[in-house]
Amino acid sequence: MNKFVKPAALLLGASVCLAACSQSVDEVIDLTNAVKVTADFSRIVDPPLLKKVAMYNAGCIQPLSNYERDFDRIKELNADALRIDLSIGKEGGTGGEYLVGDDWEIEEGSYNEETGTYRVDMDTLSYDFTQLDSVVKYMTDADVLPYMSWSYIPSPLREDGKWNDLDTNVENWKEVWEETFYQYAKHYKDLGVKIGYHEIYNEPDLEILKCWGVFDESFDGFLDWNDFCLGSACNPGSGVYPDMYEYGAKGILRADPDATIGGPAFALGEIGVESWVGFLPRVLEKQLPLDFYSFHTYQDGNTWFVPDDLRANGERSELEKVVAGLAGDPYFIKTATHINEFSYLNEANGSTNGLNSPYNYYGGAWQTLNGLMEAVERTSVQWVYWAQFMESTGGYDPYGMIHQDGNIKAPFNAMKMYMDMPVWRYSASLSDENSGLEAYVSSDDDKIGILVYNTNSATDSSGTKSTAGDRVIDVRLDNAKFGNGTRRVYRIDSGHASYFDNTSSAELVAEAVANVSTDGSVWAGTLPAEGVVYITINKDGAEDFRNYENRTAFADDIKTQYYYEDRYRGLKGSREVWEDVVAGIDGSYSHFDRTNWTMYLGMGDCAGNADGQFEGQAHASGAVLCYDLPMQFKVQVQTEGELSMRNKNTTLGFRVDFFDSETGAYTRSVYFHNGLYRDNRDPIAQDSRLEGLPFYPWGTQQKPTVAVECTGDLWNIDLSQYAPEGWDPAKDKAQISFDMQNTGAGTRAMFTLIR
Repeated sequence: MNKFVKPAALLLGASVCLAACSQSVDEVIDLTNAVKVTADFSRIVDPPLLKKVAMYNAGCIQPLSNYERDFDRIKELNADALRIDLSIGKEGGTGGEYLVGDDWEIEEGSYNEETGTYRVDMDTLSYDFTQLDSVVKYMTDADVLPYMSWSYIPSPLREDGKWNDLDTNVENWKEVWEETFYQYAKHYKDLGVKIGYHEIYNEPDLEILKCWGVFDESFDGFLDWNDFCLGSACNPGSGVYPDMYEYGAKGILRADPDATIGGPAFALGEIGVESWVGFLPRVLEKQLPLDFYSFHTYQDGNTWFVPDDLRANGERSELEKVVAGLAGDPYFIKTATHINEFSYLNEANGSTNGLNSPYNYYGGAWQTLNGLMEAVERTSVQWVYWAQFMESTGGYDPYGMIHQDGNIKAPFNAMKMYMDMPVWRYSASLSDENSGLEAYVSSDDDKIGILVYNTNSATDSSGTKSTAGDRVIDVRLDNAKFGNGTRRVYRIDSGHASYFDNTSSAELVAEAVANVSTDGSVWAGTLPAEGVVYITINKDGAEDFRNYENRTAFADDIKTQYYYEDRYRGLKGSREVWEDVVAGIDGSYSHFDRTNWTMYLGMGDCAGNADGQFEGQAHASGAVLCYDLPMQFKVQVQTEGELSMRNKNTTLGFRVDFFDSETGAYTRSVYFHNGLYRDNRDPIAQDSRLEGLPFYPWGTQQKPTVAVECTGDLWNIDLSQYAPEGWDPAKDKAQISFDMQNTGAGTRAMFTLIR
């Protein structure tokens, strides 16, 4: 098994070191051998630079005051959510060792001396959320969604006091488990705190690696092997994790019927879709919620790509196996894929080298970007959670972007660059494809971002520092969206924005600030081997890295969902098909950015052929469930590419479905579109595999009650004309959904909702 195994426990810490600000004029440089980096804003590239990157923290950051010291820095990354492995039942865990109290009692008369079994008296369970609430407050104050990985074993269910060993001698452990999850969800529901994601447990499969000989017998996983996999055949399908998920989900739903629930957070993502594990079969059998399927990966050779010789023998990548598993049944057609511990770092490239890890130095910046782009490119992955935001404090591992002492590392600055870039992506070409450079460019109407990094080694074969990999670059623009603006240049290299290389220069500082034309060359200079340069041009001179200040609260969003019809149908054009990966074809995509209430939709290379020809058709759709939807609002609509009416199912628009709290059902809907719509459209007739599915995935699941054509790029919406009589947005939910189908290859759209 060629699979990287990361350390089982990651902990954490961090502070701030400010560098002096300096500016410089453009250096005079010989461009004779320069590599021309040309951005052409007339050429669309998919997928866009979607901000589907959130943060992860391990569960044992001590002291918790490190959160107070460092948490504001998450704003610079404009992170949507933070996942925390809560380590409930574990000393020093974020959730608290005794979040579920240690003063519970055995139910009177239930103890059986012969079998050692007993029942926990449910009436004696108590909860103390004080410690966890203090961390949640940092997140809510920063408008960062808590992503709760509810693990590990709370006190009443621990065997021999072990936080990772479930005591199955407790006869009513399932009921206790359900009750604790009910209390977890109810506590925050009652406080009015939105838990973005409820994840049931963390890496329950780790001891499989002991069974397979990867770990020795002394290794303790996050569930004891005898808990995860019971019976002489060692079949996890008869073990406890499927029970843990089932009863945990039931408890959460009792407290919050609209909760977003998922798992299994496996360390080995592909085994969760195998029938012998029993996870997906249990979800399907019991019709349990699975809003997201989560797993972890620290990039090894087979995570994303499988060598041709192995593929010829039927080997597939981990991600392909997960996607194929979810595509196996329409029940999972709305299940998102979360890689909620993700990093390029692994044992093979220096993860455990302590202070000497490459992640601590400037070379970790381009590696971070390179790994990140592997995930961004895959439209099958809805979210990735970078491991980690803050560094461990138990022992030393280098994963955190913020060091234990509070200083930010070069990878933090690299992530900051990516999150600052506009979303719409365009062509970036190199005059020398063998230069070792990678380039990405993006733009909106007011800002251009150009990111270039040098993958050449900064040392020679003997390990001696070398300049052989340095490259002179000349960055040139064609067909920009605006004529001139303020250019700023930011670097990450041995002298810039890398604390461990230069303690006096930890922060990103703009240099070469000037007003430039966006036609032709906008900057030239030397990009050292393993270095990064980020160039911004702002039409109005606005400062960079301020996206957090532009967050909006259009409505009270409860839940975001997506529809993976293309994954389920497996049509050509889907990124998960190997032949399409080789050909560089991107499937359709949808992504909702709750920080600015914008939905991004695109067809990728899916052409959308004529009626009756399924191949090449695509459907991108997502929805937001919310309260407090304003009755009057505006929708800014921007499209790119040559949108056309390819067939009767072609459409582009958004829809509002109104929920009646008294009847508990959606009763009416209105669909706003830009003219790409036919009343006789029939999405489920697009492919025979869709037979039996609802006409529409959201709300009433029927054809819209009324369809309204809008013109221009700013739509004025008045829901009072369409809402059912008596519908009250303060107490009645609405589901806003966005639809793009068969509009042609290379077409994309952006809907922004504005009060």
